[in-house]
Amino acid sequence: MSVYISQALALALAPTTDNDAGIIGYDNLLTIGNVTATSSATNYPATNLANPSTVSLWRSAVTTTQYVTINATGTADYLAIARHNLSATTVSVEAYDGSTWSTVFAEQVLGSNAPAILRFASTSASQFRLKIQNATVAPEIAVLYVGELLELQRRIYVGHTPITYGRQTTVQSGRSENGNYLGRVILQERLATSVQLENLTPNWYRDTMDAFVIAAKSQPFFYSWRPTTYPEEVGFCWLTSDAVPVNQRANGMMSISLELGGFAL
Repeated sequence: MSVYISQALALALAPTTDNDAGIIGYDNLLTIGNVTATSSATNYPATNLANPSTVSLWRSAVTTTQYVTINATGTADYLAIARHNLSATTVSVEAYDGSTWSTVFAEQVLGSNAPAILRFASTSASQFRLKIQNATVAPEIAVLYVGELLELQRRIYVGHTPITYGRQTTVQSGRSENGNYLGRVILQERLATSVQLENLTPNWYRDTMDAFVIAAKSQPFFYSWRPTTYPEEVGFCWLTSDAVPVNQRANGMMSISLELGGFAL
C-alpha cells in the first residue's frame, strides 16, 4: 500500500512547510461511459472499473502493454488503484491535451498488490490514461480513481492507528470435549481505524471538507495519513458511521471524527 510521488511534484512540494498532511482520494473522473481499455477478457470489461466494488474486475486478455483510458475533460493530480495484480509491473500515467499525450507520472515498478496512489502535479486534460507494462500475467484492477486529492488541513499526530495496522478478524476456535485446542478458522478479515481531525478553520471545513463528508456517505475512497513519512500506509476505505462535525473552539474552529473500515488484501 503506497503513495508514489512524481519527481516534478516532489520538487514542487519541497519548499512547502507541511507536505505530510493526510490525503484523501475520493474525487473521480471515471464513469461507466468514459472508460476503455486496450484489451478486456470475456466477462471482465473496463466498465467494471466504474463500480467501486472490489469484487468487480477489469482484466486484460493479454500480457502486452495495456492502456486504461478515461475520456473525460477535467483536472487531476492523482490516479489510484485497489484490488489489482500489478505487483512488479511498470506503471505510468499520461494526459492528453487535445493534440499530444504527455507523461505526468513517470514509469514506476509497483512493489505489491496493495492499494496505491500515484500522485503527480495538478494537470488539466481532455483524457487521462494508465499505462501498464512488463506484466507476466494478464493485468487486472477492480478499482481505479483519477481526480483531485483532498489534502487535509492538519497533520494527524498521536493516538492514530494507521489503516494498514488496524487489523480485525472474526475467528472460530475448535476445542475437543476434554478442552484440547483443535485449531481455529478465520471467518473474516478487515481493517479499521479512527481519524480525529481537529482545529479545522471554519471556512476550510465548509468549503473543502464537507463535500467529502457528503460524498463518503455512499462512496469509498483512498486514504493516506502521512504520505511522505509513511508512503506505504495507504488504504481503500469507507465510513462505518456518520461523520458529524462539531464546533471545537470559540473562534469557530471545528473537529470531526471519521470511523473507517478498509479493504484487507
